[in-house]
This record gives sequence, C-alpha cells and structure tokens, in this order.
Amino acid sequence: MVCRLTMETATRLPSSDGPARLSPKRSDKLPRLLRPPRVAARLEDGRIVGTGPVSDKLPWPSSRFCLEQGCGTPVPARRNEIRCFVLCRNEVRRLPWFLSYYRRLGVDRFLVVDNGSTDGSHELLSAESDVHIFSTKDSFAKHRHGTNWLQALLQMYGAEHWCLTVDADEILVFPGSETLNLKHLRQFMEHEGSSSVFAMMIDMYPIGAKSESSYRDGEPFISAAGHFDLGPYDVSIRSRYAFPPIKVRGGFQHRLLRRHQTGSRGPLLKKLPFVRWQAGGFYGASAHSIEPATALSRVTAGLLHFKFLMAADGESRESFTASRRSSGENRRISSLSKIFQNSAPEDFRDENSIAFRDSVQLTELGFLHCNSDFAEFVEGLSGNGIEGVDGRSLRAVLSKPAKNPRGLAAILRQHVLGY
Repeated sequence: MVCRLTMETATRLPSSDGPARLSPKRSDKLPRLLRPPRVAARLEDGRIVGTGPVSDKLPWPSSRFCLEQGCGTPVPARRNEIRCFVLCRNEVRRLPWFLSYYRRLGVDRFLVVDNGSTDGSHELLSAESDVHIFSTKDSFAKHRHGTNWLQALLQMYGAEHWCLTVDADEILVFPGSETLNLKHLRQFMEHEGSSSVFAMMIDMYPIGAKSESSYRDGEPFISAAGHFDLGPYDVSIRSRYAFPPIKVRGGFQHRLLRRHQTGSRGPLLKKLPFVRWQAGGFYGASAHSIEPATALSRVTAGLLHFKFLMAADGESRESFTASRRSSGENRRISSLSKIFQNSAPEDFRDENSIAFRDSVQLTELGFLHCNSDFAEFVEGLSGNGIEGVDGRSLRAVLSKPAKNPRGLAAILRQHVLGY
C-alpha cells in the first residue's frame, strides 16, 4: 500500500500512556448559527419521529422523518451489549451471510433501518429473533444518506453500548479478526482507555470470467469479489477537517473513474464504525466523522466494501441507477454505471490488483495497524486457552520491517495516533 500524503499542521494532544487524540476544528466552538443542527427524535405512538439536517454543509435546512417500528420484540434495556446499526434497501441476497458473519464477530443485537425494500429483505429480517426493524420510505438523500435515521436509533438505543455502524455491503476486519471477535476488541479498548476505532474502506471487486465471479447466496462475499487495489491512495490531514481530521481517497472506484476520464473522483474511504456511544454523540454523513472527538484506539480496522459483489450478475448496475443520493454522489454513480455497462469482471484487473488473504496480510501491507500492547493482549488470550487465537503471528508481523513504510498505518501512527 502506497499513500500520497498532503498535510497541514494539526494540534495533537500528546499521550504517552494511552490512545492519542487530535484536536481538529470543532463545530461546538463555532457561533451557534454556523453549527450543524443535531438530530432530534422521540417515540410517538410506537413510531420514532424526528428532524435532522439535510446535509453537513451550509445552509442548514432540516427535514422531518418517521421510522415505523416493526411488530417484533421491543429493544430490551440491557447494558453493555454490542449492537449493530444497519441501513438496508433490497439486500436480501447479502443479508444471510452478513448476519452470520457479524454474529460470529460478537454482535448481540441488530437494529436495522429498512428504506422501502421490495425484494423480501423485510420479511427475512422479521424472522430473525435478534433483529429489530425500523421502516421508512423517506428520502435517503435528504437525510444525510440515511445517517439521520441511524443517529436517532443510536440516541435511543445506543448510549453506553459498544455500537457497530455499517452498511449491508461492509465487512469489518481488524488484526486477528479471523479468530478474535468484537468482545475481545472491546476488552482491549477498555484496557487502553479508547472509545472508537478508525477504519479504512477497501473496495473489493471481482476478477475473472462471469461464471467464476457470480455470487451464490449465503456464501462469503470474498468468494465472488476477492480483489482490492494495493494503491495508490491519497491521504490528506488538516486541522479544519471534522474528527478524525484525515481524508483517504483512491482504490478501485477512483481508478475506474480516472481511467475513463469521467471528471468524478472516488468516495471518501474512512469511517469510525465501532464506537462506545455516548449521549450527545453525533455522526457526520455516513459515519465518516464524529463529534465530540473520541479517543482513538491504537488498533485500526478495515471495512471490506462489497458494493460490486454482484457486478457479474448485473445487479450492481441496477443499484447504481437508484436516485437516492446527493447530486455529486449521483454523478459519480452515473459514471460508474456507464463503465459497468461496457465492462466485464475480467476488465477490472490492474497492476495494483491483489487477492485478499486475511487480516495479517492487510496488517503487513499497511492497511491495518496494531501495536505490541495488542499483540501481548492476544498472547494472553492464547494463554487462557481461547482456541485459534495466536498472538505470536501478530508480534511476528510487528517485528518485520513494514512492506510499505508509506502505508496508511504508518501515516496514522505518526500523525493521528501520535506515536
């Protein structure tokens, strides 16, 4: 992984013993009229009704929304669960393995916003005992890409829980996640005093003949879209960015758009998906930022993004045409749609294409990061007889010279995590 870094000096709050924190420009220090309005939500006759900003940019118009709660079991008031908050629209083919993967990863409960699915997604979710459904047919684009809806659920059901916020085409990985789970990660983060995990989004895509790239329902997503781009990625760090003050772009989508000279650029490739949610917390659109600033863990994660999982089946082309996003996003999606209409999976190969193996590979390549404290923690789990956990392999990775000293992990360690 090779990154091109653009940096402006940011104020770092140094920390020698625990997670570092950066002090970016904060909206709560701005005059009241320049602050983005927060999401306000309440229960009313079994529904969640609320208002929230249309976007994260001036001016700050607000829009009302309504979430109809499903007729299943009410969300219990249990404490310290790991809860997964998900946006869903016509994901019936992805959902079986998605739910299976995150259950294995330690999720106790799923809270899903279904935005008008017509493919059986709602019925599938209704049959799951650990899933709570909230339905809306409101505009996805007018509610910060659905972030207002998730924000309302986080306010009502996320406080004091460890909350994972992902889309149905995103799979979280972190160093050792093949055998570790989120409860182990939570235990380590509580020990180091952190409350959030930075994750880079990694676009996954198919390569090969259509027969080899077709997705079979219920199988791991990696079976049909198993490649990603090693680089280049553009990283910029500026104190005026919302927390964390870093932006990452590049990868597969950016490469396609540049190659076909569309004039569009790829999406932002960073999120804060795993957070110990506190009252008053506020996500920027699509969970790319959070306020107030949180203590970042020295373990970073990756979100394998399977937007193109079913490209060989033609489904991605249909999803690209759904006008549910902002105008800028729609321009990018329209450009990608045209590219896909004239491409086959074998056309996606590039000199920077690489097959995904596991989280250790991503750590070696600089996409993920952990420190010796985490390796020692994992070794302790091994000593307690937890099957399959091997801290020595992580320590071996940490002892090797980085394969890509200009990778994202090195940039994060030096400029964001602060050591």
